[in-house]
Amino acid sequence: MRQDTTAGLIDKTFAPSPAVDALWEHARRLPGQQAVIDPRVSRTFEELRSDVEALARALRDHGICAGEPVLVLFDVCAESVVAYWALRAIEAVVVVGDPTGKNADVAHYLQVTGAQHVLAGRRAAQALQPPDGAAWHILEGGSEGALRRWALTPGPNAPATPGGAFEAAGDAAVVLFSSGTTGKPKAIVHSKASIEALHQVLLETWKLSPGDTVLGALPFHTIYGLIFSAASAIRSGATLVLLERFHPKDALATIERHRVTTAALVPAMLIMMRTLEGNEGYDLSSLRAVYTASAPISESDIERFRAFSGASVVANYGMTEIPGAAVEPADAPHHAGSVGRVSPGFEVVVRNAEGRPLPIGETGEITMRGPTLMQGYLGDTAQTAERIRNGWIHSQDIGRIDAAGNIYLSGRSSDMIMRGGLNISPLEVENALSTHSDVLDVAVVGAPHAVLGQTVWAFVVVRAPEPGASLQERLTEHCRTLLSPPKVPARVLFVDEIPRNAGGKILRRQLLSDSNGIAGSSNGSSGKRGV
Repeated sequence: MRQDTTAGLIDKTFAPSPAVDALWEHARRLPGQQAVIDPRVSRTFEELRSDVEALARALRDHGICAGEPVLVLFDVCAESVVAYWALRAIEAVVVVGDPTGKNADVAHYLQVTGAQHVLAGRRAAQALQPPDGAAWHILEGGSEGALRRWALTPGPNAPATPGGAFEAAGDAAVVLFSSGTTGKPKAIVHSKASIEALHQVLLETWKLSPGDTVLGALPFHTIYGLIFSAASAIRSGATLVLLERFHPKDALATIERHRVTTAALVPAMLIMMRTLEGNEGYDLSSLRAVYTASAPISESDIERFRAFSGASVVANYGMTEIPGAAVEPADAPHHAGSVGRVSPGFEVVVRNAEGRPLPIGETGEITMRGPTLMQGYLGDTAQTAERIRNGWIHSQDIGRIDAAGNIYLSGRSSDMIMRGGLNISPLEVENALSTHSDVLDVAVVGAPHAVLGQTVWAFVVVRAPEPGASLQERLTEHCRTLLSPPKVPARVLFVDEIPRNAGGKILRRQLLSDSNGIAGSSNGSSGKRGV
C-alpha cells in the first residue's frame, strides 16, 4: 500500500528529463532504499523524491522558472543533492560555481550567465557577501539527523536577462566553469541531452546499478564530482555516500562502514589512502572498482593501490567540455599506460599541427567528438570556434591511440617542456620518478633557462622527514637509468605537497612561482618542505 500511495503523489510535471524521471521511478520501485547518506543525515529514495518535489515547488513559487539560470555554491552534502535535482526538475539552468571562491568570482559567475538567484551552501554563506542584484538563498543550520532547509528569499523584481549566447543555448541544463588557470574561468554550457548521454555512458561502462554504494568525495563544483559521480549514482538507483571534505582516514572508514562498492576519485586521493599510516586495519573487501581521472597517475601507483585495496583501478579520460569520452569498462582489466578507452558513441582522432589525422600509434593532439560535447563557451563564440572545429573538440592534450581505442597521453601542449629544441613530456619524467620507493608524489615543470630556453625541474614529496642531498642524488640517478639525458631533472626540489586545483590538476605555474626560496640551495633542498 505504501508504495502505491507514493506513486500516486508523484507529480509528473516535475519529471521533464530522463534523469529526473529515473529518480521518480526509483522512488516508486525502491522507496525504502537509501539514496543519499552524509555524516549528518540519510534519505531514502522516497524521502529524496519528496524533498526534491517540495523544494522544486518552493523554487517555482519564488519566481524561478524553466530556462532561468541559478547559481549554486554547493557544499558536498545531502541538501545539495536535493537542490540539484529540484532545479533539474523545474528545468532551471544549474550554474555551478566554486563555494571556496571569492566575491569577485561570484560576480564573474553572475555577470557571465545573467543569474539572479544564488543557492549558497554553509561554506559560501559564511565566507562571501550576498551579491547586489541577486536573491541570496542560504542553507540554514539544523539538528543532527534532520535535513536542513534552504531559506529562500524573494527574487529580484526585474526578469533575468541572460546574454544572447545563453539565449541561443535553449536546451541548456548545466553550466560549469573551467579551472581558470590561464585567465578568467570560461562558462561551459551542457544541454539536457549531453548530461543524459554522460549518465548513459556510465551505466554502460561503470556498470552502476541499485546494488552499488558509491563514495562521493569530490567537490561539487566540478563535473567529475557533481555529475559524473553524484548525479550518476542517483540516476542509476545506487546509494550515494558523501564526504564533505576528503581525508584519507575518513574515506577508508566510510568505505568499511557503508560497504562502498565503487568510487570516482583523483590520483592524489588514492595515494593518500594507500600511504596513510595505520591503513592496514580497514576492511575494503566491498570495493569492486575505483575510477581515477583529472590528473596523471603512474602505473606503479595504480598497482600499489590495487594491491592495497583489492579493487580494480580503471581510467577515465575526458574534460568538462566533453566528459566520459574515454572510460575503461569497470569489469575489464586496466590497460597499462592508458588513460581510458574510447567510450561507445564517441570518436577520437589524433591530429598533427596542421589538423590532419595521423595514423594509429602516432603522437599528436587528441581531438574528440561524441554525445557529451558541450554546446560551447557562454558568450565567447571565438573561443568556442577555436576549440570546436567541424564538430571535433581540440583537447590541447598530446598523445596517441592504439587500434583497440586505448588512449595514451604525453601531456598537455601547454605543459610540454621545450629544452634546446627538444619537446619533453612532464608526464614521462613524473612516471619515472614515481617508480622510486621513496617518492609519494611528484610534479615536473619547465623552468626558464638562459641558454636552453627551459630545463627540467622536479618537485617531489618523499617519505623521508628530512630529505637531503643524498636522496636528491639517488633520485637523479634513478632517472638516469630510465630516461635519456635531456629528460633527467636538472633540479630535484623537495616540497610538503603538490598544489592542485579542485579537479586534481597540478598547478605547475604556482610551483614555479613559489619555488624561489627552495631553488636557492645547491642541492635542490632548502631544508624546509613547503613552498
